[in-house]
Amino acid sequence: MEEIRDCRGKLVCMANGQTGVIERLTSKDRIYISLPVGGKFAFETKDAYTMIERINDKLFYVNSYPN
Repeated sequence: MEEIRDCRGKLVCMANGQTGVIERLTSKDRIYISLPVGGKFAFETKDAYTMIERINDKLFYVNSYPN
């Protein structure tokens, strides 16, 4: 699993490029997503908006900007 961080350097989630699994654990939530190749998912926090796109079985494209 690799760390996905937002534009402010905060950990957003963990992602596995081979399986497409994205995992986010917070004090309130536990989210598991299986993202197909070409799939997109976004996380919005009070500090940043982060879009994750799975490019292939090894690569995620992450776009993040301040809220």
